[in-house]
Amino acid sequence: MGIWNRISLLLPPDKDEIEEARGMYREFMSKKYVDITPSAAVRIKDAVIAYFYKLLEDDLSGEAASIVAGNKDSSWMKESDFCFMNIRATGTDEFGNFIQAAKMLPSIRCQSIHLGPFTSYDFNVIYAVTSVKIISGDIIHKTLEKLGIDDETQLCAFCDAVHLLGKTVGFDLEPHVAQFAVTVLIYPDIFRWIKLTPDKKTDPLLYVVKDGKKYLNEDFQRVIHKEIADIVNANIGNPDDKEKSIVRDKNLYHKIVKEIISAGYWTISAHAWDGIGIPDYNGYNFAGNYAEFYYLNEMGEERGDYAYKVLTPFKFYNELPVNAKPDNACSLNEIAVDYFKNIFIYFRDNFSFDFIRYDSLDHVYDSCDQAGNPFSDRPTPEVLESVIKHSQKNKPYIGHIAERMGDDVEPYADSGFDLILGNDMLFGIDRAHVERIFKLGERIAVRGISGRNGTAAFAIDTHDTGNPYIWGESLIRKMGFDKMRLRHFVSRFASVGSAMRPKYEVAGFQDLSHGLFQANVTLSNIVWEDNKNFYGKYNIIENLYDKLKDNLRSSKLILWRICDGYAYWIISSPAGLLVMVVSYESERMENCYNITIDIEGIGDPFWDKITIFDMQNGGETLYPFKSCKI
Repeated sequence: MGIWNRISLLLPPDKDEIEEARGMYREFMSKKYVDITPSAAVRIKDAVIAYFYKLLEDDLSGEAASIVAGNKDSSWMKESDFCFMNIRATGTDEFGNFIQAAKMLPSIRCQSIHLGPFTSYDFNVIYAVTSVKIISGDIIHKTLEKLGIDDETQLCAFCDAVHLLGKTVGFDLEPHVAQFAVTVLIYPDIFRWIKLTPDKKTDPLLYVVKDGKKYLNEDFQRVIHKEIADIVNANIGNPDDKEKSIVRDKNLYHKIVKEIISAGYWTISAHAWDGIGIPDYNGYNFAGNYAEFYYLNEMGEERGDYAYKVLTPFKFYNELPVNAKPDNACSLNEIAVDYFKNIFIYFRDNFSFDFIRYDSLDHVYDSCDQAGNPFSDRPTPEVLESVIKHSQKNKPYIGHIAERMGDDVEPYADSGFDLILGNDMLFGIDRAHVERIFKLGERIAVRGISGRNGTAAFAIDTHDTGNPYIWGESLIRKMGFDKMRLRHFVSRFASVGSAMRPKYEVAGFQDLSHGLFQANVTLSNIVWEDNKNFYGKYNIIENLYDKLKDNLRSSKLILWRICDGYAYWIISSPAGLLVMVVSYESERMENCYNITIDIEGIGDPFWDKITIFDMQNGGETLYPFKSCKI
């Protein structure tokens, strides 16, 4: 019996709920989506959504296999589209859970679901992961748990729901964990430590000095690892699953951490994005009862404001100096790398995940020398390539996204990434950025023609735009109805053929719901706006894209023009010439109707097969002219 059949038996629907689920099922089978806003979807009754997925499951005789599992490579990633989802943030009166989040899936017009961290966390921040394996108890459906559907089965149900809809699913892989994560306690040898004396100075055995630079004493690090293990084992004995034992027993966890801190042990926190080496100990904050560190970049500037001070990075390399670049090659910490590259394997093999999204990969290629030697505590191309290769062993379809907010596709593609996140979330749709979009497309097209993989997604919005260091609020909130429609249109139609770029959006964008950044770092849900008008426009653009996408994949961009107030581009497709028109977000939108498109000579011999698409109504008008004015 499939998981959703089991859940439906435990959450039995009444007659009206069965009919509602059947209506959803019929609509999905006809249109491949359900026309309901995400805000309304999260209010669907549990029994209804369970029965809906039961019906889909019955169609497949209980088999919810991934549609890409038989693929010979991961090239499907470049033809997919992605939506970020934070399970915890999908709630209404309470926080979200896997069943709640599954309600949104049929309304989202993306083929791939990117899950933010869903394992246990600290500081209310889902990215401050405390276990890379144990699912957070905060996102479990409590009633089903009492009825015997445990946390792992509920994650299986969510992944099955994604696959039943013909979508794929992936999750974030973090190169760090929370400072005293349970993972750190169980595996102390894959992280860096300091030990303080009673007067809160560093133990004199901690460091060695070579050629004027301070390094961790690796022999003393091994002593610390043994001492940490002794403290942990003295508290928990030898259960079958030490990690789960500590995660589930908060009192035990806090007792162990208190003992470790009392004994003077602290992990060394993650460096700033432009930091070099590893941070140095900088004294003890007695008021807050925590160790402080000093973060320098290559210019000798203190960069603590940009450091993730509550996170501990995996120790991928030994012999990194303190706040300095290494003079010699650093040795790979095989134990840490092996642990890191097996995190995804556990979820791949037990829950059928299809892709990895690698977090915090900005500046990877300018954080090492040409030989790949690291300048800091971040993962290097060598580490990332080993993870990619390992993840695809016997499963070559597994895809890879790098969270790189830039347009330097080439080095990431050379390392095996299918795509990077891109930098569109950093800009509005103005003249300069439209030109930037087409120039990037030309670079991607050249690589596509030469057979070199890799592209950049077009991020309509991301969960990070609310960060004070980016926009300070989500683009959905900042830009509103018209500008978000413009971003959506450009994401769909500004790239074709070998330069085609996947769309990337976030859960809630579809009806202008917002607040994901806050929901990631505080105990809050998405702010549900239920803008039915926007959701209708969203589906108009998506329906138009569905109509054109096969043509777009075999098309060629033959010219693009950046004009005052507007831009247009002409696509040569099997159906004739397609002309796409947008006005910039700084312009009044009706200006798009007062532009001149010069197609003299371009249309021959297809002058009677020219279709002009404008963003204003998402519709199309046929103009059998060589030059025309809208």
